[in-house]
Amino acid sequence: GLFAIGGGETLRYDDMVRRVLRARGIRAPVLRVPDALFNVALGLAHRVGRLRSLTPAMVRRMREDLVVDDGEARSVLRHAPERFLDSQATRD
Repeated sequence: GLFAIGGGETLRYDDMVRRVLRARGIRAPVLRVPDALFNVALGLAHRVGRLRSLTPAMVRRMREDLVVDDGEARSVLRHAPERFLDSQATRD
């Protein structure tokens, strides 16, 4: 069968991005901006030939709750995920 398998914790998208960047040693701000402002900026970027692969639909999806119920996988497969740890977090 198929099972939905989740991680060991639930994160907002921007928090996940911050952790991935930190784990890769990248220091960059991650900011939330209102949809309308982002869409205007993205439209301008597209007009000058930038970020064409990033669509407003992709951005909307990033802001959706994507938590899945992985109870069946945990039960049947004895799946017990752990929290996401990066090298920086282990030093904190």
